[in-house]
Amino acid sequence: MEHAELPGEVLAEIDKLKRSRDDALRAARSAVHDASRVSRLLTVLNEPAPTESLLENILNTISEIFAADVVTLSDVAGTGHFYPVAAVGMPEDFVFEKVWLADISPLYDPLREGGILTHEMIRAIPVLDKLTRQLMVESVVWIPMRGSRELRGALTLARCAPLDFTREEIALLSTMAYRIAITLEQIQYRNQLELIIRGNKDVIGRHMQESAIEEEAARTFPAIVGADAAVFLRCVDDYRVLYSGGVEKVNANAPEWPLLAQRLCRHPAIRQGESVSITDAARSGFPANCPDFPFAAMLVSPIFREGRLENLICALRTNAVDFTDGAKQMATLYSGHLAAALENAHLYGALRNELHERKSIEASLRKSEERFKALVHNISDVIAVLDSGGMITYAGEAARSLWGRAPEALVGTLLLDRAHLDDLETLSGVVADALNNPRQNFRTVARMRDGDSDAWRFFDVIVANLLHDKAVNGIVATFHDITERKIYEKELSELAFRDPLTGLANRANFCDRLRFALARADERNASAVVIFFDLDNFKAINDTFGHAAGDATLRTIADRVLGCLRSNDMAARLGGDEFTILVEHIKAIEHSLPVVERLLSVLMEPVRLDGIEVNVGGSIGVAISEPNEDNVESLLRKADQAMYRAKRSGKGRYLFFDPALDS
Repeated sequence: MEHAELPGEVLAEIDKLKRSRDDALRAARSAVHDASRVSRLLTVLNEPAPTESLLENILNTISEIFAADVVTLSDVAGTGHFYPVAAVGMPEDFVFEKVWLADISPLYDPLREGGILTHEMIRAIPVLDKLTRQLMVESVVWIPMRGSRELRGALTLARCAPLDFTREEIALLSTMAYRIAITLEQIQYRNQLELIIRGNKDVIGRHMQESAIEEEAARTFPAIVGADAAVFLRCVDDYRVLYSGGVEKVNANAPEWPLLAQRLCRHPAIRQGESVSITDAARSGFPANCPDFPFAAMLVSPIFREGRLENLICALRTNAVDFTDGAKQMATLYSGHLAAALENAHLYGALRNELHERKSIEASLRKSEERFKALVHNISDVIAVLDSGGMITYAGEAARSLWGRAPEALVGTLLLDRAHLDDLETLSGVVADALNNPRQNFRTVARMRDGDSDAWRFFDVIVANLLHDKAVNGIVATFHDITERKIYEKELSELAFRDPLTGLANRANFCDRLRFALARADERNASAVVIFFDLDNFKAINDTFGHAAGDATLRTIADRVLGCLRSNDMAARLGGDEFTILVEHIKAIEHSLPVVERLLSVLMEPVRLDGIEVNVGGSIGVAISEPNEDNVESLLRKADQAMYRAKRSGKGRYLFFDPALDS
């Protein structure tokens, strides 16, 4: 039968089916096209290249993908300076003025997720208004870039042709901006660590004078934490600036310094060894906006010696942008290295002065030798003298407590026999360098055996060749015990990612893991499941048995939760009695049922408190991510809503998130 002979309603239905088929084909082609464009960007992000070349490749790729005549990238370091660090398509004679976080509020407030800039928005930002007029731009889109924790800058794309950016292009740009921000954040973190390591080897390691270390620290610190300037402050006597560095000039004689230094030394967190970011002038006494003190934000890190706060190293910004938690962690790590270097320089200076004095009074060599032995006997570091073959000819009294051997028992043994197998090459290399370079100091970190046990202690080792000195006639190696510092650094790293009460992951750790899980799921067209639960009767336990019993209950629940997980699942405590579980590599929410049912079962088991079995119980909400739609916040919110519905429905049960019921 010909189409003309078919009834009208049948023909209409055929036309409708054709239109649906055509729409589906267009959507499929668009999805393939978007995936191809994301794949091109990921290829660029994964290529090893210097940061400057990487930024140029990123912007060129985005320019080609979106047919943009001008692309700029601003503030990838999180400093709040919103002026481009990279751009393509710009006139050679165009000069960008500095733009601060406050200046872009006309964009950021209404366009937190990005979007097309209206003429009114462009006119509100002078540098954009100037650029669009000069290039006769027809359409501009602004995309904020957020890293794992905060705003990391923005992408700006402009077209000179009368072709508007579509909603689909803006959504794809937002996805790309997030991936760019994460990549640049990782590069910045790696660069900061490299700066600290290079500072230890190339700067601190070359100097054994405290003043030289302090001066180099003030010069290096701004680059590590993303600041305009830095000062090294003394915390005793006159509380003055010892050294300064950075791109912004510091008036070391400004009258604000002594009073500010004294205030900072009384800050409770600083006295506890924490790094602190300050922008609130009213509460801290920070003299922001003073003519002699043109700084609006400060990052302060303390430096202790023998338990006493002795110095502060401070990073300064001219704009009032708070330093990130990552910058504070880097500052704490760097100040710890500085404290060890300054202490070693102080100890080595005392030893060097003693050796110099012994050489200058050869007539009383015996007396000088006795004084030297007395100094070494009472010093807290192990001092060993070696012959050219690395055999110990003398060991200080500290070897008894730190190496587990009497000094006389060490004489005639090889130093390397007491070193950890993994540190043999490094330690032997330092001794060889000292042999080949008299009158120079060489430094490393090595583990030495504690007695005959399998226990090891970490030491900061300084080696100097004094074979030419008749009073010494050997290679002097000083071993400063840094075991506690190494333990502290490890604990500090664990505290940054663990809940101290239960040992589970904390909120920041969980959100980071969930963010990467969602990215992997989007790439594989899979999903991730978040299980959100809290304890139904936790408040009653606290009120009846006390907070100590409440803490014990949380630890018990945490242990039980771990027993419910698969090998690649993750549990976290978000705070109070709220917990989450991440289940990855899932296609349907029903696949998480075994974990959910095991969890509900252990929550129903009584907890014994003071000899009494107490029913705790819990309510559980479960949500699965929608590919390329959900982010960390939206998926947690869905699971939280499902949990509260479960609690309102009678507690002691679980519910899956249902958008129809929770909208």
